[in-house]
Amino acid sequence: MKPLIGITCATSYFDKEAPNPQDRMNMSYTRAVEMTGGIPVIIPAIGSPTYIDGLLDRLDGVILSGGADLNPQAYGESIFNGTVEVDPWRDESELLFAAKVLSTD
Repeated sequence: MKPLIGITCATSYFDKEAPNPQDRMNMSYTRAVEMTGGIPVIIPAIGSPTYIDGLLDRLDGVILSGGADLNPQAYGESIFNGTVEVDPWRDESELLFAAKVLSTD
């Protein structure tokens, strides 16, 4: 049985022209998982512990795909300058997801 590999994705937070918020991902992640024998599962930016717990029960692995800058306030710092671009939708979801993945409970 092929492993299910979850991949976190970005959002359309920076695309102010988009009529509706979107979850987005570079296809190289999904293709790499498929080419190495896994089944890619795109993980949308949903910051719900119940959703994440249910998903983790079914996944065999996880890829945090990276993207915009993590808001420095998440680790007690302030935004240094205007070059820092944060996606609060992704931060909320991915930080919770990473905490659940790394939890030893």
